[in-house]
Amino acid sequence: MKRIVLTALTTITGIVLLVGVKSQTGAPGLATLAAPGTGSGSTATKRTPTPDVTPTPKASGTPTPTGEPTPRKKKLTARKSSGTRAKSTPKATAAPKMKAAPKKAAPRPKPVAKVKVVGQTADTPYGPVQVKVTMLGHRITDVTALQLPSGNQRSSEIAGFAAPALRREALSTQSAHIDSVSGATYTSEGYRTSLQSALDRAGA
Repeated sequence: MKRIVLTALTTITGIVLLVGVKSQTGAPGLATLAAPGTGSGSTATKRTPTPDVTPTPKASGTPTPTGEPTPRKKKLTARKSSGTRAKSTPKATAAPKMKAAPKKAAPRPKPVAKVKVVGQTADTPYGPVQVKVTMLGHRITDVTALQLPSGNQRSSEIAGFAAPALRREALSTQSAHIDSVSGATYTSEGYRTSLQSALDRAGA
């Protein structure tokens, strides 16, 4: 029985010691005291008085002067007036018209002159033969017999029917290259000769 009591006391004492050690290293203000000399193992825990918290002086009511408030800058935004008139665009000036170069008048064709040229006299066994040609430009418009054989009645008759035939032939061919009239060979030869000389003089 004694041994049991001793064992219990030693256990309690150890616990108290452990608690005391923890209280010293733990929260301040608590102290674990073991009753000295009692040996009974009772423990008492006293709260160590914590010092009163010294009140911090309140800040004095005098406000510290602060700098003057800086005025807010107003945004200078230009208001667009809705009533502004649109600027009228200047009218484009018309480009000066270029004067057209004067047209050159086409030269007028020279009027074709009518030319009358007398051919040379061609002598034949029955008399002289000479013609006059009328030219309009390079065109033969008329052939007139100026001289025809007329030494006798037969020559006059031959010349009478041969001259119109030779004229028609010359106007048709527009040259002196005409055929001889049957029965009037010498008169036809003299007619061609005189007509060719007239055309040569006219430059045809």
